[in-house]
Amino acid sequence: MTKIAMLLVTGASILACAGTSGPKEPDFGAPHSVMLEPDPPVLAAGSLSVTVSYGGCGGNREFVLRYRIRTDTEADIWLQKVTPDESCDMLVTERRVFAIPPPVRYVAAVTLLTRDNDPLLLRP
Repeated sequence: MTKIAMLLVTGASILACAGTSGPKEPDFGAPHSVMLEPDPPVLAAGSLSVTVSYGGCGGNREFVLRYRIRTDTEADIWLQKVTPDESCDMLVTERRVFAIPPPVRYVAAVTLLTRDNDPLLLRP
């Protein structure tokens, strides 16, 4: 019985930490850019509002907000473009809003990582 309890606790700990902490490099997915001007990214009220630009045959491609907790007070977030590249010359630019995952909502410092820009501190 003790072995079963220990396995359950260990398994729950592994699942709770999977993909959310450590030095792992972000996977940004298919090429895209986070635009800093004219409207910079904003972290407020449990959401990230950000302008993205990407090539393709049309808009409304799928993005996922990813994160990692670095310390008790620091977290990184980034966008991963899930939809693969398309061989079209169209450039799409659109403002998107993403819900901030609960573990990130309570961290004091949140930094946005992008493929093209320096890390941007959104919440000091």
